[in-house]
Amino acid sequence: KDVCFTVSCPIFVFPSLLQDEGSFHLKDAAKSLLKGLGSQVSMSLSWRDMWTLVVKKGGQVYGEKHSKSPALSTWGDPVLLKTEVQLTASEDAECHWSDTELNRRRKLFCSKVEGYGSICSCKDPAPIEFSPDPLPDNRVYDVPVAVIAGNRPNYLYRMLRSLLSAQGVNPQMITVFIDGYYEEPMDVVELFGLKGVQHTPISIKNARVS
Repeated sequence: KDVCFTVSCPIFVFPSLLQDEGSFHLKDAAKSLLKGLGSQVSMSLSWRDMWTLVVKKGGQVYGEKHSKSPALSTWGDPVLLKTEVQLTASEDAECHWSDTELNRRRKLFCSKVEGYGSICSCKDPAPIEFSPDPLPDNRVYDVPVAVIAGNRPNYLYRMLRSLLSAQGVNPQMITVFIDGYYEEPMDVVELFGLKGVQHTPISIKNARVS
């Protein structure tokens, strides 16, 4: 997920772990970010190593464990990391946005989920309401738009941002249909103030909406 590694957002504690297989999929940029957060081994992770890290962004490293794989055909030994994290009072962790309907939606969203970049930034939050240019002679302004979604809320978030930024869009005509009763995709829909409909899936395996 696009977690708050590089944006101005409240301090979070990141519990990170690795279990088959991160050496190929964890890119150099991500490894460098983890090193900047205090990891001692992120740059040297190898095939099927076991690794875990608990760190406070912009602050303390609570602990890190690493177990190297002895051979290509086997995994490293399991790692166990126990640590204690000092909790922050909720009033100190909350952003003090102005009390508007838009910011109430933002506050509700940010109280439940994270990993959406600067959407929850206290100082410079990403927009959730857009004012694209009108489309001249717009003959599709009142045409209903159906968005079909599954349990991939980050993809849905990016798609809706793009859709709502399109020239001539009418948010009142957009309905998002979610294939399953998943909470986070509906949270994304409500963040943008759109209509959402959840329904019981009627298909299985590859026929499901992803």
